[in-house]
Amino acid sequence: SAGAIYPVEIFNYVVAGAAWVLLFTASRERKLFAVTALITGGVFFTGYIYLFHLHGVFYSPLLFVTAMLFWLDRDFSRNRFVALTLCTLVAALFHPYSLLVYLAGVGGMAVERWRSLAGLRAMVAGGLAAAGVLCVALPPPLAHKNVPTGG
Repeated sequence: SAGAIYPVEIFNYVVAGAAWVLLFTASRERKLFAVTALITGGVFFTGYIYLFHLHGVFYSPLLFVTAMLFWLDRDFSRNRFVALTLCTLVAALFHPYSLLVYLAGVGGMAVERWRSLAGLRAMVAGGLAAAGVLCVALPPPLAHKNVPTGG
């Protein structure tokens, strides 16, 4: 692309749009969601500045993982859980906090639904354990390796 950022912007738009569509389909109150999204989108539009920025490629995948948590909450099934887990692993390549969002979201759902997750308990526990290990085992970003520490 010879230094052009339009592929990144297109990626941002597609992933952010897919996240909003997924949130809409997972929403129980769709009319309320539509009105709320319209108002907050207008009021907090500066939050969407990442769509026009090269570094925005890190935020759309995190938004998509968050939307998938709402989608999983609507119908906690094996297929949805596996899809969320795989998307979170891919999103972790873009944004390191996706693993923490996954841990908080799935962990909370597991606590709320532990009795009803009879056939999925081992899979959910394994997913949470794997995400926890990855959070600890992955090296921190090297973005600050050349910053003097004052020592």
